[in-house]
Amino acid sequence: MYVRYMREAQDSENQEMAALFADLAKAEEKHIAVIRDQATKYSNENEVLNKYEQINQDNSQDSSYQH
Repeated sequence: MYVRYMREAQDSENQEMAALFADLAKAEEKHIAVIRDQATKYSNENEVLNKYEQINQDNSQDSSYQH
C-alpha cells in the first residue's frame, strides 16, 4: 500500500513525501516478516503455512495494480 503512495509522490516530484512513504513501506515489510516468523514458529503443521503462502502468492499475481 505505501509503495503505491511512494511512487505517486515520486511522480509528483515530492521527494519528502516519497521518503516518508518509503520508510513506512520498510516498516510494514518488517512487521509482516515478524508475523510470518511467529506463524512459522507456532505452526505445528507446515501445510497450514504453505497454504497461506500459496494463497498470498496467488493474490499477489492476481493484483490489478499497474505501475
